[in-house]
Amino acid sequence: MREHAGQLDQLGIGVYAVTFESQSRVQDHQSEDDLPFPLLRDPGRKAYQRFGLGRQPATTIWGPTTLLYYARQLLRGQLPNRAEGADQYQLGGDVLLNPDGNGGTIYRSANPADRPSVESILRQIRKF
Repeated sequence: MREHAGQLDQLGIGVYAVTFESQSRVQDHQSEDDLPFPLLRDPGRKAYQRFGLGRQPATTIWGPTTLLYYARQLLRGQLPNRAEGADQYQLGGDVLLNPDGNGGTIYRSANPADRPSVESILRQIRKF
């Protein structure tokens, strides 16, 4: 999303990242990664629950797709971040809300490496 922040801004799209991690980890992440959008905390995971983003068993989290993803990241010299107290079984997703707040779409990740492409997100946005 970072690479497309300018394009999303031109379309009038607000992007927010949501995490359940500690305030200190959020501050570290914002300063280390220079995020172009706000990172919001949801320590009680109310938003995760509201949008059906649940915890998954180890077999879902550590399947072949996830292991291949991390192997590719390591080959690129990118070490995975392991935050203190992180819940490795909590899956995320991408939620798009209509400007009027009524409706939208939810992409629920099937595993930690499963993310929609920015192009597919932009296609969905253009439908609004």
